[in-house]
Amino acid sequence: MVAAVVPAAGSGTRLGARGPKALTPLAGRPLIAHTIAHLRASGVPELFVIGVRPPDRPAVAALLDNEMVTVVDGGRTRQETVRRCLEALPRDPEIILVHDGARPLVSPALCQRVVEAAARAGAAAPVV
Repeated sequence: MVAAVVPAAGSGTRLGARGPKALTPLAGRPLIAHTIAHLRASGVPELFVIGVRPPDRPAVAALLDNEMVTVVDGGRTRQETVRRCLEALPRDPEIILVHDGARPLVSPALCQRVVEAAARAGAAAPVV
């Protein structure tokens, strides 16, 4: 099984957003909605855990209509948010894909290639 951990607890300050980064609109939908849609389109993750700011949990949960998605409180740092997401995984996946919730334009093909590389090598990271 492949799980996707999506840290999305950013405040949006550096982005210049008027609210939480995960809920900042892009083409009429929140960034996090695009991110999850692209990850799902890859056909790779079977399970998602998303870490968001505690006040944003209801809004993010309302965007998601899938029992395979768990929303948890993010931490003060990205590292802490990822840790909380990992702790919330209901079982041990073979591969964990970690993708920033504020990077909504990830291609499904890239997700597939990273997971395939991780399966071969034990870990993988895309770079440009």
